[in-house]
This record gives sequence, structure tokens and C-alpha cells, in this order.
Amino acid sequence: MTTSASVKALALLVLLTASARAQDAAVGKTGAPAAASPTNVATDAAGSIRVRVGVPYVARGPGAIADSWFTETKLPDGRYRGFTALGSTLAIDGKEPYSMAGPAATVLKPGPPGSPSSCGECIQHVERQGKTLVGWVHNETACNYAKGQTHASMTIATSSDYGLTWAIEGPIITGTDPPAAGKDTGDSCPTVIRDKDEFYYAYCLRNGGQSWNGGYTFLARAPIARPGPGNWNNFITAALTSRASEASQVQSRHWPSAIG
Repeated sequence: MTTSASVKALALLVLLTASARAQDAAVGKTGAPAAASPTNVATDAAGSIRVRVGVPYVARGPGAIADSWFTETKLPDGRYRGFTALGSTLAIDGKEPYSMAGPAATVLKPGPPGSPSSCGECIQHVERQGKTLVGWVHNETACNYAKGQTHASMTIATSSDYGLTWAIEGPIITGTDPPAAGKDTGDSCPTVIRDKDEFYYAYCLRNGGQSWNGGYTFLARAPIARPGPGNWNNFITAALTSRASEASQVQSRHWPSAIG
């Protein structure tokens, strides 16, 4: 690092520290704001960087909270319904996506022993499609969490009551590796993008994304009008730009036959 860069970095660190101290001074012992709160915005020497130090929002907890991704949809009355999971999927209502204060209602539970969802059925993403809510469901089976073992796959589900009840349509993305002792195997897709090219793009993890376990991140897509089983294709080869909207420009030979 050059001397000039070091000086700038040190100056920014001092400003951030001063800002944090100002924020601490503005909060009393009870956590309530003091009567006269000093500014909590620091400006760097060049006047081009502004940093606000504030209290983070807490959506759920403390106590037993879910270990899955969080996704939400807006309800007709202006509130939001969020979904997260801990083996079973929970629906939670709140005024804002960052303020889910309502009670948690179980809307999906693990399947029967030996099924692809015997250890968990977790909604990871939802999208509105007309009056239907589409959910991407992460399933786990052959699990032994104490030894770091589980096997994942994805199904698609639909709901006509904003996610209070769900119909599982079937599997859409499954891994090629069988369950293995002490390993994460299978495919899971925590993020989905609805693009303007009439496709859903799912960002997925093979074998938990663990490089030491042969895992990696990959992309799959399906038409928005037909996101059900048999319509998902896995991106295998060729460089893909960072914008999912440009994925449709990749030659079709790079999107092999449906994987679910």
C-alpha cells in the first residue's frame, strides 16, 4: 500500500471511530436516545464519503430462529408475509420485510421417512405469478447433522392463498451424486431472479457449494410461464456474464436437457 493510500485509510478509520463514539454518546444506559443526539454522520477529508452508524434491525429472535434463507411477498392489505424455515417452513406476517413481528405459522413440514424431504421442506424463495404464489422448496433427506451429512434437492410449489397452504408440484433440480456418509450432497437453490427475458434464473449450490467436497455454484433456468417439473435447464459450460438478463444470449447448446 502506498503512503498516500495508507494515510487515506487511516483518516477514514479515525472518522468511522469518531462516528461510532458519537452514536454511543447519543444512547443512554437504557438504550433509549438521549435528549440531545449529536450527528452520527462522518465526512471524510475529501467530502465524498458519508458513513452512518446506526442500530441494526432485528427481524426475529433471540431464541430459536430459523437456519434458512428469508423471502417475502406483499399482501393485498399492504403488509408483508415472509417465509423462513428450520426443517419446517414458517410463514410470518409483518408491516415491513425487516419487521416480521407476527406469530410464526407452520406451512410446510418434513415428508415421511425415506422421502426426498424426510429431514426438511424449506421454502427459500417466492414469486407472485398472477394470483398464484410460486415457491422454490429446498428438501433434505438422508441426514445425519451431527456428522455433517445431508442430501438436498429442489421442488416447486404453488399457493393460491398467499402461502398459507402449498401444493408441491414435483422435483425441478436434483444432484447427480447419491447421499454419502459425512458429506453434503445434492443441489439447492437459495436465490431466484425473475428476469425480463421471460425466464426464471436460479442460483444453485452443488454439494453445499463446498469446494473440498466437489461443490460449486451453478445456474439453472426455466420459462416464467412454465416453472414446473421438466422445464428447468442447467447451465454447464461457456462464460456467463454477471447479468442474468444476458444469459439468454448464450447459445442453446449450453443449456442441456431439462434436469427436473
